[in-house]
Formats: sequence, structure tokens, C-alpha cells
Amino acid sequence: MLGLLKARPGSASTHRARAGRGKAAVTFAARLRVDHVSRRYGESFALNDVSLDVEPSKVLCLLGPSGCGKTTLLRIIAGVERPTGGSILIDGAEVAGAHRFVPPEKRGVGLMFQDFALFPHLTILGNVAFGLRSLTKQQAQAEAQAALERVGLGYYAHEYPHILSGGQQQRVALARAIAPRPGVVTGGDVIIDLSRPRWARMSLALLAGVMTKSPSTSASSNNVLARLRAALGVAAALSFGLVAGACDVDDVDGVDARDGVAAFEADLEDIDLVVHDWGGAIGFGAAARMPERFERFVVFNTAVFMGPIPWALKLVHVPVVGSVLVRGLNGFVRGGLAVSIADRKRMRNGVGKGYLAPYNSWRTRVANHRMVLDIPVDEKHPTWKPLHAIDASLAQYRDKPMLIVWGEQDFVFTNWFRDQWVKRFPDAEVHSLPECSHWIVEDAHERIVPWMADFLERNPLP
Repeated sequence: MLGLLKARPGSASTHRARAGRGKAAVTFAARLRVDHVSRRYGESFALNDVSLDVEPSKVLCLLGPSGCGKTTLLRIIAGVERPTGGSILIDGAEVAGAHRFVPPEKRGVGLMFQDFALFPHLTILGNVAFGLRSLTKQQAQAEAQAALERVGLGYYAHEYPHILSGGQQQRVALARAIAPRPGVVTGGDVIIDLSRPRWARMSLALLAGVMTKSPSTSASSNNVLARLRAALGVAAALSFGLVAGACDVDDVDGVDARDGVAAFEADLEDIDLVVHDWGGAIGFGAAARMPERFERFVVFNTAVFMGPIPWALKLVHVPVVGSVLVRGLNGFVRGGLAVSIADRKRMRNGVGKGYLAPYNSWRTRVANHRMVLDIPVDEKHPTWKPLHAIDASLAQYRDKPMLIVWGEQDFVFTNWFRDQWVKRFPDAEVHSLPECSHWIVEDAHERIVPWMADFLERNPLP
């Protein structure tokens, strides 16, 4: 479990009170001080004389095994629990202690719950705006939209939480925590994949970037002490309610979250890239970051540039309607079986059932829905700019061997897209099959496999 905490100069609650209803709060990172805090349950101590001092805009990670008191400390800082002894001070003002207790909604602390605690009946925008009760509805929605933009989820504001991945739901929870512009933000389990130091650094870099745009002081917790120490260089370790050690976490500066094509940690070279469908953007996106590792390319019906978009794909982007079509009716896979293969005989003998088998419920169809939602339909979509950047990177492969095999009956990746590939790669070897559709390998694998073998033989690796 990992918790995060971040602080600002100037009490958030004070600034919010000044703003009043109808005005967005303006706050800055507060200094957070935990002064000899204890929390006792009967005869047992969850926390025992814990002291920490977090300067404004610093990120503090609390580390230790499950049950050591990380979450208890974060809840006490947020005001969800009261300390048995000691005090919590924000910018020198006591918010919890022997003679004073400021309720959580008035102390300017944002709390990111470990289980995210998103309301399934509210839109993503509604979840983020939920706590902005001092603002008018329009202003609350504007603040919530701004918070979603900071975590890269602005496009999904009017969707519902169930369509998001676990990581995206976590980012919504982070957006909700920062939307009121608190002086301190706390959260549990904010870094997910600690098995790989690069991803741990990237996750913390994302949080640091969000907090830079909306400065606050942050604290988080995690139970994989050795891994996070190696990845980040740690902040504070808890052991059975006691602070065992502390140091700065400064090496997140300059970490670029886009530097994460983790598949290449295996140090692969001389890669043959074969792409189809949305895999074109994924594959060439990876190649754009490490072009020296890719040597030969095989392209089936796909694109890394915008073109005509069928009405059916646009319909899937409509909130609720898209969920019903893809996740409720399994329209994506059933539609593919209906129109994506020209030779229907290829779907006999259980082949079609095999395509349907993995997508037998609302839950198992979420990936299909998310994949379609990632296809940009306008310039406001978050994948629009990355797609243009990938397209711009294609010129560096003009001297590389490329094989293009195209099914001309594809209603999504039409012949217009084929012509765009040929325009970008005029020396490519092209096989255009008028009798084949989108699932071109199913339609014509007897010809495609020999073509690929011959292509690779005639274009040996350097």
C-alpha cells in the first residue's frame, strides 16, 4: 500500500472561506507538521509518537508493511480519525490536538481513498465535482473539468466510472482530491507497479506533475519499502507505528511519463513490426520512441493518421449508447463477425464462436469499449495529438523495408487509408486484395504467409 501527501503555504480552508460561494478557491501548498502523534485502540498502538515535518510543495511517501499505521496516519491528517495524543498542524495552525479538532471539510486537506470510492451513478465529472458545494453548479463543473484535464481524463467527463480501467479510476480519485484546491493532499496506494522502478518513478512523476499545476503538499504510503527505496529514494518508513527513517524523494524531477515503453527493458533489437487495426498506432508509437531498434515493417489494414470515420464508431463514443452497444449487446465483436470478413465460410467449425467466447459478459467487454473510445473522432480527443506525432515520425522509416497487404472491402480502414500508406512509403511492396475485408489474415492467410516469408528473405537484417 502506498500513500501520498502534498502540502501548500497558506491554509486552504482560510482561502476557501475568503472565496465564498460562487468563487473558486485559490490556495497554495501548506506546511504540514505531525507532532508526536499517537493513535491507540484499546491497549494497542496503531501509531506511537510519530513526528514528521513536510515543507510546502514537497512529496512525502510513507512506507512500511500492512498494519504498520500508514493509512491511520493519513486518515488522522485528513481529519477522518482523531489522534489519541499529539497534534497535526497545517501552516502552524493546529487542526487536531488535545484541545482542538477541525472537521475534515474545513481543514483544506484532500483525501484520496485507497479503494477510490467513486459513485457509480454519477458521471466522472459529477464524481469530481461532488465536494465543491461552495460553488454554483456551473463553477463546480468548471473546476472539476479543470482537475480532470490535469490528470489527462478531461475527454471522459461525461462517461461513468465503470468504463475506466483501475488506473484511470485512480486518476479520477486524484482529480477529486485536488479539485477543491486543498493545501494538503493525502492518499493510499497511489503508485501501483512497484515491481519495476521505472514505472514507480513514472507514477510519482505523474503525481508530481499534477501537484505542480495545482501545488499542494502530498503524502502517500506503500508497503514495498525496498523496491520504492531503490526506485525513488524514499521519504519516511513506518514500522509498527514508529518512524524508522526518513530521507528526501527528489529524483522524480525530470522523469518523463512518456518514457515508458517497458517492453524494451529486455533490450530488444532488429525488431520486425507487424501491425493491424489499432495496433498500427500502438506499434508505430513504440517505434517512434526507439526507431533504431526497428528494421522491417508489415502493415495490414490499419492507420496512424486521421481519416474518414464510420458512423458506427462515432456512435460508440456517445455516452451510455456506446456502453449498451459494445458491453451490453457485444456489438463490437458481433459486428466484426458480420462485416470484417468477406469469406463467411472461414467462420465455420466453431471459429466464430471462438471469437465470441472471451467476451461473454458486460465485464469482459470493457477492453473492447475502451479501445474504441481511444480512437479520436475530433481534435479535442486526448489521442488526437499523439496520433499526429506518430504520423509525423513515419518519415524516418522510408528507407526501411515495408510490406503492405490490404483488404479492399474494409468499411473502417478503407482504401483511402491504403493510399495514405503508399503516399508515405512509395517504395513499399503492396498487395491489395479486392475480395478481402478487415480481418485480412482470416480471409487470405494462405497467400499472406508466403508473401511475408518471401519479403523477410529478400530483406535480410543488417
